[in-house]
Amino acid sequence: MSTAAEKEILIEQIGDDFGITVRYEMGEYKTVTVDFFAAEVIGAGEDGTKYYSRKGAASSDDDTDDFNDAEPYVTGSVKWDGCSHYYFGRDGYIHMHGTEDLETLHKTLTTIYQRCGQLMKANGGNLLDGEFEGV
Repeated sequence: MSTAAEKEILIEQIGDDFGITVRYEMGEYKTVTVDFFAAEVIGAGEDGTKYYSRKGAASSDDDTDDFNDAEPYVTGSVKWDGCSHYYFGRDGYIHMHGTEDLETLHKTLTTIYQRCGQLMKANGGNLLDGEFEGV
């Protein structure tokens, strides 16, 4: 099992300032699987600090600037063969507001999937033929 010190980590922003922040973790098996954690940015300070809903928050004004303490938007993993596992929000629930939120979800999942393929390939992984087109 790999330790935190052995993991390669990449963090990127999907969308605009109020988009989704994603952390990709590549541990011992980085050529065959990438784990990810994504949180929705709900606000930003004048200095550029991003704010997220706090994990387990009881109200909408309970936010945090600590990405590691953020309520997950989506978490999971993507494997070399294209299999992927997604866990939405708290207990699998995700609240959406119309088509814009559906488009954000689509863009987020598509970006995560492609980035995981790129990371596995960059680390020497052999991807299944036909998966991760364009990677």
